[in-house]
Amino acid sequence: MLASMVLCAPSVLAAFDGILVYGEGGVQTPRYRVWDGDGGAFGGEQTMNNVGGIIEWVQVNSAPTRDEVIVVTADNGDDINVQINSTIPGTGCWHNGTTCGSVLEVTAASVATNTRKIDVNYEDVTGDALIIYSDNTPVPKMRIYNGTGFTAQLAVNDTSISTVGPLNITGVVEHIRLVSRRGTDELALVYATANDDLNFLIWNGTHFNCESPTIPETGLHTGDFQKFDAAYERFSGDLFIAWGFGTTADLRWGNKTADQCLFSSATMTTFAEIGQQVDVAAHPGSNYIMVSEINGGSADDSHAIAWSGTAWGTSGPNDVSNYASEVVPNRLIGSGWAGTSPLGLVVYSDAATNTVVDYHVYNITSNAWLGGGSAAGLDYNATLTDEDNNIKLTSFVDMNKTMVIIKDESQDLWAKVYNGDANVWSDGDGGSTLENNVSSLEFPSFDFTWRDFTVAS
Repeated sequence: MLASMVLCAPSVLAAFDGILVYGEGGVQTPRYRVWDGDGGAFGGEQTMNNVGGIIEWVQVNSAPTRDEVIVVTADNGDDINVQINSTIPGTGCWHNGTTCGSVLEVTAASVATNTRKIDVNYEDVTGDALIIYSDNTPVPKMRIYNGTGFTAQLAVNDTSISTVGPLNITGVVEHIRLVSRRGTDELALVYATANDDLNFLIWNGTHFNCESPTIPETGLHTGDFQKFDAAYERFSGDLFIAWGFGTTADLRWGNKTADQCLFSSATMTTFAEIGQQVDVAAHPGSNYIMVSEINGGSADDSHAIAWSGTAWGTSGPNDVSNYASEVVPNRLIGSGWAGTSPLGLVVYSDAATNTVVDYHVYNITSNAWLGGGSAAGLDYNATLTDEDNNIKLTSFVDMNKTMVIIKDESQDLWAKVYNGDANVWSDGDGGSTLENNVSSLEFPSFDFTWRDFTVAS
């Protein structure tokens, strides 16, 4: 276990409405900035605990039932570490579950490929956190944190916590996605292996109790990009999964019916791209899911469309001149929504060298794309330093806005805000980089989340 002696942080992250966590250069301590919603700006850079390696992957989430933030990192030594900010040790600090100034190392031997080998999310009712990770075996491993301590490592098919598989899928676990169903303790674990098999398991708060009766996919796109994604429809509670397969210019998608272990899948042929990179986002005020996809290789096309919960909307713009120099594990496209407004947003990396924010906007009410869905897209002249190569979108909690975090090829980190009410952009970063030496050129070595817990006034 790694540890570093640092001063404990304040008991409550000051003016904390959101938190951005990222790696910096060769530094082995994650950096973070908190977003002050009232001020509409990020605060100064702060430091967490040493993780013993240069940071490649970051996943951050916030507890729904207590004032707590949890951060999971994977570094260039393939170590996976967890640290938490709360007052459990008796004072507010970053800690390992019990001791300020320490991290919990859950494995020092994760899969070595440049894939998303970690995720973390909370049960929405109890507030228990599940940390899922690859330990370079064909079965995902997990630890559960209940606010006061961690369980021992568990395999997701351990009979003490599972009444199902996993199915006989092959290959070391490489890609992990863990999504939460609001208003319940249900979480969906969707993961892929080195042999390009895709599987999902449903956690009901105490056990994994549902699995697809057949392997959903045995021929995912072969690249080590984000080739699948998942989200719960907000009102129905149905699980939606989308993925790219082989070298086919279509999209496969599936649904698991809420409160039943029923799964169906189909191929959506409207997409004209191979699903090298797939991103989905649930609308906070309906059952809509925004789905975007980008194709690498010789085509470099992108496409987007919205799922209503029962049907597909108008096919979105098909930009055929996207960035052609993608490198594993770049994320060149992101999906999101402007709060509960009817506007969905897709941000993508356009043809090099393009230093503006390229985007498309979909309107649920009119079932149409802003500007008629022009393949050329729309631009926000944000003046990035270089081409954007990692993109993440997150809807604001109480405003019709979208937080857009972008890392560019100069390893600069930016935050831009889209206002759906006025259809305008602003610089959440104040017009300057939040970090000018992010710890990896190619990895999405950053993450952002909103504060989920409401402090009583």
